[in-house]
Amino acid sequence: MREIKFRAWDGEKMLPPQDITKCGEYWNWLGLVDVALMQYTGLKDKNGVEIYEGDICKTSVPKIPKGWVYWSEEGAYFGIRNEKLPALLHRAGELEVIGNIYETPELLE
Repeated sequence: MREIKFRAWDGEKMLPPQDITKCGEYWNWLGLVDVALMQYTGLKDKNGVEIYEGDICKTSVPKIPKGWVYWSEEGAYFGIRNEKLPALLHRAGELEVIGNIYETPELLE
């Protein structure tokens, strides 16, 4: 069974997966509201780093050298997306997490 956990971005720093509650429409993270949540995919990259939504990964696929991890509502899957096309994370062991869309968005340029 996949472990369900989240991390959060509060606009300034990444918050670790702990003490999360939902208050109405907003998530409350250690007293903070309206944070950006990122769910753990249940997968690890080639270096053993946990892969979360919003992570930027290098790939071994020539057409998709890097992209960011997202959740697809239509297909109910985690994928990696860039400006060219989406792909499933079925080869997570070949990915390398190099940053995330909040702290290092310039890595997608």
